[in-house]
Amino acid sequence: IGHMYDEGSVVPRPASESLGFYVAIVNYVNEYDALPQAQKDIVDDFLLPLGIDLSNGVNTLPELQAMADPDNGILFELDGITLKHPGDLATFFGLINQFVTQFNAISNPLEKTAVNTLLGLYGINLTDGPLTPAEIAIFADTDTGILYDELGAERPAQQAIDFLLGVVRFTAAYNNHSIVPPALKAEVDLLLALYVGDNATPLNLSNGVTSVDELEIFGKTSFGVLYDEGSVVPRATSESLGFYVAIVNYVNEY
Repeated sequence: IGHMYDEGSVVPRPASESLGFYVAIVNYVNEYDALPQAQKDIVDDFLLPLGIDLSNGVNTLPELQAMADPDNGILFELDGITLKHPGDLATFFGLINQFVTQFNAISNPLEKTAVNTLLGLYGINLTDGPLTPAEIAIFADTDTGILYDELGAERPAQQAIDFLLGVVRFTAAYNNHSIVPPALKAEVDLLLALYVGDNATPLNLSNGVTSVDELEIFGKTSFGVLYDEGSVVPRATSESLGFYVAIVNYVNEY
């Protein structure tokens, strides 16, 4: 039950820590009660599948245990110390809902499948039913850069989807023989391989985008593969790849 002990421990937990947990739950429920109904609905969408119904408070032992489970990430941040608030949860899930809405609005089915494949590199699948706790945790990770930019600020959902679509379209243009002639592709590959990610992974499109490291390369505005410096709007793919083809032709003429 965990009143006095952490699971598997025979050493009593400090009383202030134990009681602080219950105080945190009371505060959490009170904050939930004060939310507008629209935000309550968002919080409920997350908590109800975990067996928690805050509309009548926390009044069962399974609810208490679910609130305490660090894998659910309800009460505490990843550091296990910083308290979360239901309003923050509503904001976070609002971001996810906006992202999923923009994903569902992708009109080209082939592009939608390709975007979902890129999300799969992070461990997310938006076509197989409700999000799992693991997928939610991935969205919450600011380091993935899906919902948040490099500074940890919220990224607009349309901007996040446009990035993934930009990668899909860049890859499609790379495989378009009228844009990158087959005779020049090997030399274009050498130029693209000059872009190296934080984990020393070079950009290699010969077998598609196969790693998060490569996605990070596309996302770096300082590299300029997908973006003009300072822009959040992907550059036209024919323009981007035309630049590398022009370099190859220039060197060959030299």
